[in-house]
Parts: sequence; structure tokens; C-alpha cells
Amino acid sequence: MPWRSTVVESSPEFTGARVDCIDGMLNLRVPFNKKFIADFKTKENPFVWYKEEKMYKAKFSTGALKLLYNQLPKHFKSVIYSPALHSLIEEVEKYKNLIWEPTVVKVGNNYIIAGANEHLLKAVEHIDLSDLNNENDIQTAFELSRYQVKLSPSLLKERKDLEFASNFYAEVDIEDIDLVAKWLNTIKIKKFTIFNRKARQSKHQKQYDSLYNEIVDKFSNQDIEKIQNEPDQEATVLVSLTSLSKKTYLYSILSNHTSKIIKINNSRPIEIS
Repeated sequence: MPWRSTVVESSPEFTGARVDCIDGMLNLRVPFNKKFIADFKTKENPFVWYKEEKMYKAKFSTGALKLLYNQLPKHFKSVIYSPALHSLIEEVEKYKNLIWEPTVVKVGNNYIIAGANEHLLKAVEHIDLSDLNNENDIQTAFELSRYQVKLSPSLLKERKDLEFASNFYAEVDIEDIDLVAKWLNTIKIKKFTIFNRKARQSKHQKQYDSLYNEIVDKFSNQDIEKIQNEPDQEATVLVSLTSLSKKTYLYSILSNHTSKIIKINNSRPIEIS
């Protein structure tokens, strides 16, 4: 028997997100959404959940507003901003396709770091950005990556070596390990350590050992020394044969003075013994 009742869609007021700005605080109300909650919790953001008022709150800042502007449309069909925020949102709309993260761009004949603050600019003032236009470009890209500054896609020139150098966290395939070793030599990396979160003993132990030894040999051929998983004051590359969790990622940077993290994907067929 068919339903005789008319289905009435819920108002956007109850299905979408709403953002208000009152007394210098950003107030966010959202309907229950597991995916949003999980995603929002993993973000480093200033918002705190107030159970009694059933809303998230944060002190107003452009950073907090930008976080909402970027995240809310991913989870809700409608986002309603209070009139007090309309002028700011209109300004954001003008620049939504521009750069938020520190990135080197070329303007005319000059290179500038877009999205940088005064502290970052002070830290990288020793780097000559004009070197990106000569044979030192890969070393310069690598040095910038240590400060989490990337190159805009237009500057990568479809070069794998430059893309590799400009990413602090790089992913490569085992088949490219020869190239990777040469690139590391070019950017003057002298030490590396291999990190693996999984237990060494497994049914694929033989293949794992083979990959491990291959990496060590190829890097050694480029005069890059393998060291143990211990703190080291010199520039060190951390190599992983498995994925790295955020916790491990941060721990490794702090404990190894890591200058680059490389995740090596194994595209080779699994050997069945």
C-alpha cells in the first residue's frame, strides 16, 4: 500500500550549517553528521564544543573563518552565514582560488612566497629564490621544503626531480629508487634511516628483506649512509616501506631532525613462497 502522506523536505535551517558572529566569537551550529565530526576533530582548529548550547565556538579570527569556509561545504548542502559575516565572505570569494599555504609563485620576473607570514619570511631570508631559475633549482626547492614552502605547479616544469625536492613528504615507487638515490645525492643528503611500523616477521619477509636491501644498496652507491633510528643532528632522510600515521610522522620529525620523509610504494607483485 503506497504512502498517502506528502513528504516535506526539511528546511535548510535544520539540515545545513549556520555560522554567527556574536561578541567577538564565531558560533557554529550543525546537524548531527558523523563524517563532519570525525573530520573536524582531526583538524588543528580553535573550535570547542559547548554541550549545553549545542554549538561549536571559537574566538573570531580570519583563520577560524577560513577553516569553516573550506570545511563546511564538504559536509553540508547549505551554509548560512549571519549578515555580519557577509562582507568578509564576499572578500573570501574573490580569492578562493588563490593560495592559502606558503607557496613560491613567479610574478613577472620575480619570485615571491605567497601565503607567508613575517616569521616564515624571516626564517627563509637566507634563501635566494632567483636560484629557481638556474641549475641550483633542485637544491633551492629542497631547502624551501624544509620550511614547508612548496613551488606552484607552474614552476615544476613537469620535472619529477623538482617535484620530489619541493615536497617535504614525498611518495615514490620502488621502481624509481635509482632516480630517488640520485636526486638525494644532488640535494646533498648524506644520511638516511629506514622506518617500518609493521613487525619484520611476516609471510612476506623474504620480499621485504629484498626491498630493504635494494634501497640500502642503491643509496649507498650514491654515498648516502644508512644510520639507525636514532636522533641525528645532520640532514637525514626518513624512508618508510609502509604508510606513516600522523603521530608517527610528527614523532619522526622531532626525534630524527628529519629533512625529508619518503614513502616508498611497492608496485611489484607479491611473491608467494
